[in-house]
Amino acid sequence: TFTGTVSGITKAMVGLGNVDNTSDATKNSAVATLTNKRITPRIGTIVSSATPTPNADDEDEFTVTAVATGTTFGAPTGTPVNGQKLIIRITGNGIDWALAWNAIYRVIGVTLPTNTTGSKTMYLGMIYNSTDIKWDVVAVAKEV
Repeated sequence: TFTGTVSGITKAMVGLGNVDNTSDATKNSAVATLTNKRITPRIGTIVSSATPTPNADDEDEFTVTAVATGTTFGAPTGTPVNGQKLIIRITGNGIDWALAWNAIYRVIGVTLPTNTTGSKTMYLGMIYNSTDIKWDVVAVAKEV
């Protein structure tokens, strides 16, 4: 049994040329650039609800289909991070239904919709502002 110290051996000499001994802490803090890569959005979908509530930890897009009742959107659950994006997509069931919004949704240059329009689809784009603890709604688009 050898108990001494061996020096001068490189990882390439023993077939470990592709091994990276960088610590996980170093790897996790490194900046990475994605080129020609797709990030698949996490989508949550529900069918009509009087109190739909997005989950900021699990969803990048929250879809409410076939809205068939007056609806008040609740504050997203989870722990959002500053600058996090969220899209809400709403589709009615053919009848106009009232929409209301928790105070955490703050409009920036747009107007929150107050009702669905028939079976048309609308999108709301928002960004989390951790300084003010608000979801800033910066885009509203309605199908015509």
